[in-house]
Amino acid sequence: MSAKLKIETALYALLLLLLYWVQYQHSSALYADADNYMHALRTIDFMLHPSMFEHYFTQTDYPFGEISHWTKLMDILMAVCALPFLLFMNLKAAVFAGGFILTPLCALGVLYFLQKIGAAGMNTRSRFAMYLILWMQAQFDMCFKVNRPDHHAVIILLAVWLLWVLFEYMRQGRKNLIWQAAVVCSAALWLAVEGVFMYACTIMFLYGGYLFWQFGYRDLIRFTTGYAAGCLFWWLLNPPLQGYFYADNGRISVLYVVLALIVAAVVYIGGFIRHKVIQFGFLGTAAVACLSGLWFGGYMHSPLPPEITAAFTDRISEMQGGANIYCMTYPVLGMLALCLLWYAEKQRKQVFMLLCFAIPYTVLSAYAIRFMPYAVLYAAVAVALWLSRQQYGRFKFAVCVLFLGLAEIISFVIFSLYYRDLTKPVEKNLSVNVRFFQQYRFPQGAVVSDIFLTPYVLWYAEHPTVASPYHRNVEGIVDNHRIFMSNDMNEVAALIKKHQVGSIVLPLDMDKTYYVDPAKNTDKLYGMMLAGHQYPEWLKENNAARLWNYVVLEIIPEKLPD
Repeated sequence: MSAKLKIETALYALLLLLLYWVQYQHSSALYADADNYMHALRTIDFMLHPSMFEHYFTQTDYPFGEISHWTKLMDILMAVCALPFLLFMNLKAAVFAGGFILTPLCALGVLYFLQKIGAAGMNTRSRFAMYLILWMQAQFDMCFKVNRPDHHAVIILLAVWLLWVLFEYMRQGRKNLIWQAAVVCSAALWLAVEGVFMYACTIMFLYGGYLFWQFGYRDLIRFTTGYAAGCLFWWLLNPPLQGYFYADNGRISVLYVVLALIVAAVVYIGGFIRHKVIQFGFLGTAAVACLSGLWFGGYMHSPLPPEITAAFTDRISEMQGGANIYCMTYPVLGMLALCLLWYAEKQRKQVFMLLCFAIPYTVLSAYAIRFMPYAVLYAAVAVALWLSRQQYGRFKFAVCVLFLGLAEIISFVIFSLYYRDLTKPVEKNLSVNVRFFQQYRFPQGAVVSDIFLTPYVLWYAEHPTVASPYHRNVEGIVDNHRIFMSNDMNEVAALIKKHQVGSIVLPLDMDKTYYVDPAKNTDKLYGMMLAGHQYPEWLKENNAARLWNYVVLEIIPEKLPD
């Protein structure tokens, strides 16, 4: 970096840290959502039992335990962030405090790689426009809140890292960069299965570059081979709980290792075919065959069991589709900028590379809004590239930036109205939740609560629970659903005995899309609780909890039916 660029980077970093300081002051020193508490709990478990092999997380689906779909990479990152605080805090406090520095570190990493991308092909004003788009976009910003230590921030960091590697590869042509891209993509898969899309997009780019711009075919071989080796290493290091040969499609497993090895072998064999049309047909046929095998083998189907859809999946906001005018505004704007650059015959290789990522992630965003931050990322880089190629004077550029800023503000307002945050009933009374769960003396045994409240129960009340907001805990989620929704009180009593439940708790203000019209559903436990109806003899309400805006039922074990 030049001295001027270093000063600019330092200035952006200081502004970013200032933004995080302001965020922290308004966060009430609490995590933003339930996932963050579960990440912290799993990190504590990892630090107490340091091992790369998985085991049952026994604090949920009590007393049986659940299988976490997360991998050890996130545990390691959060543990590293917690280490400095262990010098003057206990383990739980240190892990919690460490969570507040994970996201800012990821954001600084994103800034670093974006500056390196911008150094080669953008001017100062274009880089400013890029950050304006990114850091004011609600979809992108929600992944980088100071109090939201989440794996999405880490994956976005890896995505920006990969973007820089590919830009440098086109600029310098260094072969070692291909190996670096393979390591980044395999690490993204180890972190979360969404990383497989980064791998697929990179293959499209490298092969397209070989077809149209004489990229070396050996670079494609290097990438697929390096990726397969990386997947093999991470899988051997951190296998699923069920064993090395369990074909899990929800995390890194033998399924993804074998797929990576097959792709590497097919690409290697394709290198012996000199005629590009025949080679394209061979690789295309192999790709269709692989995808067909995965589909008909059931491996491409959702890892979410159908029995938890109504009870859990439909209530997850990040799984909702983003196919609406607001959410698609900036991804479409980015692709328009890329089309204009292509038409002007400027940086076509870079444009092609961005399209290989922007188009798939925009399509994925229409399916689930969790992919939208990546689509916005590629759009921001595309718009900045386009702006850097325009001969704008200062006045016209200022008008353009003001237009982008106005669009940001409008879109932020619309997004805030659109985005249905499913933890809102919890967050609205979050300070009450904390004091309540810290101070209320729950009887011995598991605490049954709303699925999205259970991480707060685990963290603040330090009691085991039945459900947890993760699709691997199928039995706990289904049993939790039946406890609240069944109109057979004998079934409810049996489930309470099965999970050694000591108390049941719900806020009086809960998600009305799930707890529908309690007054008309007093044959179900949630209706009894929220409407104040008469309970079975084996349940006793502690009226003191209503002062906290909660309903707490305590179990009378000796009166439970046989």
